[in-house]
Amino acid sequence: MKYSKYLGVIFISFLTWYIGNNFYLYYYNTTDPIVTIHGIHDGSFFAKNLTATIAGTHPYKISNYSIIIDGKPYKQNIMVNRSSFENSVVIPVDTLDNGKHTLVFTTVSGTNNHNTVQSEHIFYVDNAELQAGFIKPESENKVLQGRCFHVQFKVNKPIKQAMVTALSKNFIAYPEALGSLVYETFIPLDCDQHPSEYAFSVAIQDHVGNNFDLHSNFSVTAFPFKKKTLHVPSGALAKEGEFTSLGEKDFELKMEELSQNSVQEKLWHGVFEIPLAMTNITTEFGIQRVAQERGCYVHKAIDMVAAAPRSVVWASQAGIVVLKERYAHSGNTIIIDHGYGILSMYFHLETYANIEVGQKLKKGNPVGTMGKTGYANGYHLHWEIRVGNVAIDPMQWTKRDFIS
Repeated sequence: MKYSKYLGVIFISFLTWYIGNNFYLYYYNTTDPIVTIHGIHDGSFFAKNLTATIAGTHPYKISNYSIIIDGKPYKQNIMVNRSSFENSVVIPVDTLDNGKHTLVFTTVSGTNNHNTVQSEHIFYVDNAELQAGFIKPESENKVLQGRCFHVQFKVNKPIKQAMVTALSKNFIAYPEALGSLVYETFIPLDCDQHPSEYAFSVAIQDHVGNNFDLHSNFSVTAFPFKKKTLHVPSGALAKEGEFTSLGEKDFELKMEELSQNSVQEKLWHGVFEIPLAMTNITTEFGIQRVAQERGCYVHKAIDMVAAAPRSVVWASQAGIVVLKERYAHSGNTIIIDHGYGILSMYFHLETYANIEVGQKLKKGNPVGTMGKTGYANGYHLHWEIRVGNVAIDPMQWTKRDFIS
């Protein structure tokens, strides 16, 4: 009997506390429900069904939630009446137009104040069948040694990614312009690439997991590269040791790093410009050179001169300065990253322009002046372009029929 009285007191105390607490929470609690949405975030793509999870908590309880699509009620006042809940939501989207939509979850507390929170999300519907095709016929897929093969294809809708495979390498394909459905990539061919026909493929994936593959071939044609003897004063490389301890091996290691870390964005548009008021090309791309201190090697760049020493040198295209350094073979050197592994180089500069690593440049911005620093026999500019760290003929990139 004694214990029954204690239990009765405890029960009445608990009941009083419970009623009082709920009374307080109902009339005086002003906190908003805490709501989380899983399975959807801004920019999500869906086909057929949108599947998500809504979960919420509140010190008193959550009364209900509603779903609104594109400003129109989809489901209203879905009852909860619990302090915490988690519900799965499946919304058929096959009746919605392809493209951008807005989804809003409105959650209401069960208090007298009816505190309300909204969670808004932008999503995209993609119910279209994925299709794609090459821009040019296979008969036009011909390229010379030391040039780039320009791959272009068109898709019928925005895609998540596309990868081109050729010569046992993978190349990311990207829109030729912002919002374009035409995608492109450039396959670099070394000067010694064996003349033959090669297969390549494109693996395309849309935002909802559909895949589409393209297959074709391209042919590499031999180019009659010339030979030339370079006369540089003896001890030129050793003399450069007074200005720098960095050699050609250091440069190539740096080039591997810069190529691998190239920004995954197309920073350039249109043709590249010759970066000097050129009056003559002194050494063409691909010439086999013989030099006393460097032996026999292929010159994978263009050497050019202007009317006067120290003429201004400018950026051949828009990009980011990723290197400003002196090397024994190249002298004062500037490298610009144009995105997706396309880098341009400017060697033997007399002086630098007022630019620093990390700075964005527009096409035509000064990078320095024409000089003869490094392993050089006179004032000239060594202009080089590499794609995926493969040196290719820069003059190809100045042709509108190649870029377009």
